[in-house]
Amino acid sequence: MPKLCVCGNARSGSSSLHFFLRDLNLNTIGEPFHQKHWKLRPFIPGNETCPQIEEEAMKLYAEHDCMKHLWCHLKPPINLRLCEWMVSMDIQVIHLERDDKLSQAISFLLAIATSKWGKPDDLDAYLVQCAKTQLDIRRLRIEIDAIVSHEARYLDVLDRGRLLALKHSQLYGVPEETVSETVEQIVTFTGL
Repeated sequence: MPKLCVCGNARSGSSSLHFFLRDLNLNTIGEPFHQKHWKLRPFIPGNETCPQIEEEAMKLYAEHDCMKHLWCHLKPPINLRLCEWMVSMDIQVIHLERDDKLSQAISFLLAIATSKWGKPDDLDAYLVQCAKTQLDIRRLRIEIDAIVSHEARYLDVLDRGRLLALKHSQLYGVPEETVSETVEQIVTFTGL
């Protein structure tokens, strides 16, 4: 079984894709470099140098077939090293991105403000909470710039390897036929 990485910026649809792959009985791990897991790993991903990122990734892939990684969980120099490592190790990468960066940034800031990252249990209460949330326009601009910068830098490296670049719009809010075509692309790419 080839090794696989689902990656992208936060609010790109990567969680849904990760759960889909898990439901296909792939042994997956979600967001191993997230801050909540730092205490479980023998290094701190926020460290600028993090010389052992390749070693940590190798350990993860020794135990799992697939990893979901968000760019915001590691600093850019470490993400670049991780991308280069994935290319050198022939890891299949599915990268998700949203065309509408403003919606993505708003979704990200609302998730931070509400602490709600998945589907809300009570949609009406969630919408009321979102309506009461004030967004800082400067912070919104910073998030949009980070999204654009990350995608350009990391895709440039990943494009040298086995990359399937998908758009959020190929999976969400589109006709079932479009989703089916995208799922077929994923299945063909991964060999599942």
